[in-house]
Amino acid sequence: LTSLMQSIEGVAGSRMTGAGFGGCTLSLVKKGVFQANAIKIGETYRKITGLEAVAYSFTPSDGVSRMTI
Repeated sequence: LTSLMQSIEGVAGSRMTGAGFGGCTLSLVKKGVFQANAIKIGETYRKITGLEAVAYSFTPSDGVSRMTI
């Protein structure tokens, strides 16, 4: 899956993550790249593995910060 992601223009990087590094990837992509390629990625993954891919797109937040209440 990481090789598939890295073959797409606009993908800055992709790596396996999660327990045992065996089923989840995190990919850094330019805006619009995921939406434009999500179906192709899923179809290719299904052909190779016989499994359905589930993908999530998100925008990172600023992270944790300290607040006084």
